[in-house]
Amino acid sequence: MTDPFLIVEMPVPVPERAAQVNLAEEIRQLMVRRGKLEAAIEVERQTNMKAQRDLLLGLLEVVDALDRIIQRGTSSDDPKQALERIRGNVESTRRLLSQKLQKEGVLRMDLVGKQLEPNLADIEGYQDRSELPDETIIRDIVTGYKWKDEVLRRAKVIVSQSL
Repeated sequence: MTDPFLIVEMPVPVPERAAQVNLAEEIRQLMVRRGKLEAAIEVERQTNMKAQRDLLLGLLEVVDALDRIIQRGTSSDDPKQALERIRGNVESTRRLLSQKLQKEGVLRMDLVGKQLEPNLADIEGYQDRSELPDETIIRDIVTGYKWKDEVLRRAKVIVSQSL
């Protein structure tokens, strides 16, 4: 039976520079770097939490505005007047939500009248418009948005096509 602890490989020579390293100092420097990294991660975590909290509070403002619309209902005797008031309130709430999204860097892509860019929009249909170059965007079916210079949501569009 052979000795299980017997070393049969040839030892690897230790480079002379490695033998001169002060291990205690190297470990100390690693611990300092680890501490700095942990502190930086905590600062980033706190920053992200604050940004997320601000976003959520902004969305709650939109929910509050919608609740007010629902609570007011159609209390007016004149249905046409009530409908106009509801429409105005919904438009105000939409503006509020758009402002909150813009604050977070979400921007609407205004593509109507421009040539189709396949990385920004998907074609949902064609319309005969011989006065326009082919694949000019005529209208949005679903508006596209960018967030921090990246496409957050691709637009769905109707484009021109000459028959």
